[in-house]
Amino acid sequence: MITIKARQEYVKHKLATDKTWAIAGMKLIYSRQTMDEQAEGDTKHENSVGFSGAHAEIMSSFAQQQAKGWNLSEKQLKVVFKIMPKYWKQVMSASNDEKLIQCMLRDKVITEVQFVEEKL
Repeated sequence: MITIKARQEYVKHKLATDKTWAIAGMKLIYSRQTMDEQAEGDTKHENSVGFSGAHAEIMSSFAQQQAKGWNLSEKQLKVVFKIMPKYWKQVMSASNDEKLIQCMLRDKVITEVQFVEEKL
């Protein structure tokens, strides 16, 4: 059986180590900020989505850079890798479970047998 814990650990790991996942996750979380939060790079509403107050300014800045087509520096990417695993719940809730399981299979985090057992 593929547990929620296994999925959680996989998403956290990918957000902490995979540039594509980390940047896509950052963009997703940024898109969940309200318009006024995006405009000011701050957290104003207690709505359990978007970046926390501690991360809103820097992560919004990085997301805006990406939106302009600019690449993040290695130093900025290290910050993204450090912060993004904290947002695994929001990323996982927005994920397609079947695609997530396919990624876990591709990365050999789970076996085909576990996947088949899950389907039964």
